[in-house]
Amino acid sequence: MIAVFGPVRLRHTSFAVPAALGPGLLPGLWGVPVGAAGFTTPAPMIIRPVFDMGARIGPGVLLHLVTMALPNLPGLAALRAAGYGPPARDR
Repeated sequence: MIAVFGPVRLRHTSFAVPAALGPGLLPGLWGVPVGAAGFTTPAPMIIRPVFDMGARIGPGVLLHLVTMALPNLPGLAALRAAGYGPPARDR
């Protein structure tokens, strides 16, 4: 697929992705069995969640800070660009 994508992209940029899909779809359209091509279908698997303090503190605190702070930043930037000086902190 990569061998097709590169040359086609150099000449016709908009046709690169559809052309690259061709080598992937042709074996399926020709009726080649999935196992014969060396591919296997994934089997569903149940993964139980593990809760520990490292998982809660590490990404949990970071994600909490990002989701609480980021929605306010565009509003503060727009107000400051308009000449207003809103306080960023309440003490």
